[in-house]
Amino acid sequence: MAFSKSVFLTLAIFLACFSLRSSNAADVSHDGRAIKIDGQRRILISGSIHYPRSTPQMWPELIAKAKEGGLDAIETYVFWNAHEPQRRQYNFEGSLNIIRFLKEIKSAGLYAVLRIGPYVCAEWNHGGLPAWLQKTPGMQFRTDNQPFKNEMQIFVTKIVNMVKAEGLLAPQGGPVILTQIENEYGNIEGPYGDAGKRYVQWSAKMAEALNVGVPWIMCQQDDAPQPMINTCNGFYCHDFEPNNKNSPKMWTENWTGWFKNWDAPDPHRPAEDVAYAVARFFQTGGTLQNYYMVTKFSGNNVTSACFLSNEGNSTDATFDYEGKSYFLPAWSVSILADCKEEIYNTAKVDTQTTVKVKKPNLAEDESKLTWSWAPEILTNQVKGKNPSLKANKLLEQVKTTADASDYLWYITSVDNLQEGKMTLRVNTTGHGLYVFVNGALIGSQYALNDHFSFIFESTIDVKGGTNVIALLSATVGLKNYGSFYETTPVGISGPVQLIAGNTAIDLSNNQWSYKIGIDGLGKQLHLKNQHIKWHSRTVPTKRPFTWYKTNFEAPLGSDPVVVDLQGMGKGMAWVNGENIGRYWPKITATSKNCTACDYRGEFTADRSCNTGCNEPGQRWYHVPREYLKPGKTNTLILFEEFGGNPSSINFQTVVVGTICATVNEKETLNLTCEGGKISGINFAGFGNPQGTCQAFTKGTCEAPGTLEKVKQECIGKLSCSILADEGLLGACTPCGNVTKKLAVQATCS
Repeated sequence: MAFSKSVFLTLAIFLACFSLRSSNAADVSHDGRAIKIDGQRRILISGSIHYPRSTPQMWPELIAKAKEGGLDAIETYVFWNAHEPQRRQYNFEGSLNIIRFLKEIKSAGLYAVLRIGPYVCAEWNHGGLPAWLQKTPGMQFRTDNQPFKNEMQIFVTKIVNMVKAEGLLAPQGGPVILTQIENEYGNIEGPYGDAGKRYVQWSAKMAEALNVGVPWIMCQQDDAPQPMINTCNGFYCHDFEPNNKNSPKMWTENWTGWFKNWDAPDPHRPAEDVAYAVARFFQTGGTLQNYYMVTKFSGNNVTSACFLSNEGNSTDATFDYEGKSYFLPAWSVSILADCKEEIYNTAKVDTQTTVKVKKPNLAEDESKLTWSWAPEILTNQVKGKNPSLKANKLLEQVKTTADASDYLWYITSVDNLQEGKMTLRVNTTGHGLYVFVNGALIGSQYALNDHFSFIFESTIDVKGGTNVIALLSATVGLKNYGSFYETTPVGISGPVQLIAGNTAIDLSNNQWSYKIGIDGLGKQLHLKNQHIKWHSRTVPTKRPFTWYKTNFEAPLGSDPVVVDLQGMGKGMAWVNGENIGRYWPKITATSKNCTACDYRGEFTADRSCNTGCNEPGQRWYHVPREYLKPGKTNTLILFEEFGGNPSSINFQTVVVGTICATVNEKETLNLTCEGGKISGINFAGFGNPQGTCQAFTKGTCEAPGTLEKVKQECIGKLSCSILADEGLLGACTPCGNVTKKLAVQATCS
């Protein structure tokens, strides 16, 4: 069950009505107070949408929703390793068409913040830097290293020239008002010493020489040289100050959540805390903030305001100002229009909470999915035949494969062993390992909990004569952050030993044969038009290294589609030849920190409000509608490493199931069902109801007729509005001086 909570954009109140004049050039400059567009200081609200993480058909709706919610700008990284997967072989097609993406932003009347980097971090493989860079002699990433600077300059220049050629910079009448060079380098600069400082200076000069006509920014870079504007990334940026009095205070990444690990629950950041952080930032002189990533917003056009903040994380307070008394809950900010009337408090997030549910595919009975299968051919690999290369040492995986595949085979043979039992010990920086001895799979292991190395050890049977040891090393993405992160070894680092009693035979300097990838991927079995023999009888389960295929009918309607891969182990999935990702439902999320969440107090990555404990770490995979075709002409193909059971796999659609909202007395509660009607009211309480959405309970103070009144006003409607007032809902008893509120939970269908 997916859960999302809308966030009210507290500081949209400052924005004057403004539309981007798409056909006119704009002058973009800045002073120490704000970004200036055509000489006018602007408070800007932005949100990140990464174009490769969605399809081009999705972009207009995503951007339109961002605009509808009150955004002025869309921020995106530029992903070097996606655009240049092999040196000088570029890809700007489909979801990588950055020019089309920027034009969609322009068409929507929004600005764009283009973070070229080209290092991005971004929870993205290798931080966005191509793995082929590691094959360049003398290469060292992100420092005063000429091979790296040469390649970086070529790519950055290419992107800038493409954007210029399409007239997409603001002085040309385009949407791009800010450009970024490098990214969060200041966080890891120290170990590079003087070479790092020279690299920062070079990056700034290189960028300036490209004459983009808009300001350049460097986030998390306290030593950013002028005219670069250093900006802040983080959960909170109210204490951040630019390094130059002529630089405005900007927040390029407001982390609205946190990333998820395979073996961890789903992290959430409370909406009240996000709102608090935003309000504090603007209270302390902020001028641009960007939600990373985009959520849903709303705002009011008010030209002046005062802020009252309570930074205590447990004690509420009352504050007297200009003859009026204001109640400030702990860890909250109140905004007063014209410094008189409270129009918003960050602890009183009153926008709707929407809980998504999944519904079965109505186009067909998914229990009737018919599967066929094919084995992954291992014969040549486990015997070391037809290798890609040979070496008398253990090779590092990324330098060998250039990340062309998750998989690299290491195969060697050992002669003159005495028949019997020995211990095979393999030291690896994996992240996973499958071990074959004389053609038989004897075991496997994966590193978890953010560890990138482990030791595999198993007793094996050896025969007299020649024994063949084949080790399949597998990755699940490459490291993307840290000083010298490209030097982190991946693959079988060694030693590889055969041990009998007190005697150890080190095989590390044997002759090793290497084979990049696996047979089925090389033959493109994920494309349904490949002519291989698929077996339809006796479909095996829990069989490692197996391919599965089924045809299915596209779910009816236009709601988002997901495929439930529960029952599978680990592998990859394709729909109509399009890769929808690695899957690993065999891994269960830990039970750490799945407890009641309190927004009060500083939020950290270790203090995430989690859901999904003791459930599969990843089970549902989005299938963009653009990948699907009418009728039962769609194909799902899986490559299964561990061994799984495809019989329970099914396609479903994602719809709004439950909606909730809470408002204070005298405020109006609004509920809306997207794509349906309000079919039931599960809870309605006016007084001091307790809990949160899906866990509301009555308090000690209650208006007894609330539930029936809300039912009358809402059931059967697409949307409804309820004033939280005793005149409508009845008197609350026994309340005394309790601050009253209305809480409602409804069902959509």
